Amino acid sequence: MSVFAPEKFAADYQSGIAAWFAIARPAIQGFEAVVELNLQATKTALAEYEDKLKGAFNSNNPAASFAQQVAAPQEATGKAVSYSRHLFDIAVSTQAEWQKVVHAQYEQADKRLKDVLGELTK
Repeated sequence: MSVFAPEKFAADYQSGIAAWFAIARPAIQGFEAVVELNLQATKTALAEYEDKLKGAFNSNNPAASFAQQVAAPQEATGKAVSYSRHLFDIAVSTQAEWQKVVHAQYEQADKRLKDVLGELTK
């Protein structure tokens, strides 16, 4: 069979479509993970804010209220670091999946090129 047979072109076209979807899947999964992380962070922040407001209105001790206000920036910093770590983990995971896809596509293209060159040199 010739290197330029229509079946080979069709197979290459289908391979390209499969590659595109293989790259799109991890991107969508990464996006979903970021959305889930943001939803969880928002729910947690709202619940904590509600608790702090209730505690502030129910507190008769000004020193305790002041201590909560002083500790708030430290808590926020820790939460921001945790959030950024989660975001970084999502990015690393998505990149690793893309690298797998790219490597597989490279191997497939390399094999195809070797096959074509082998056919042409015969």
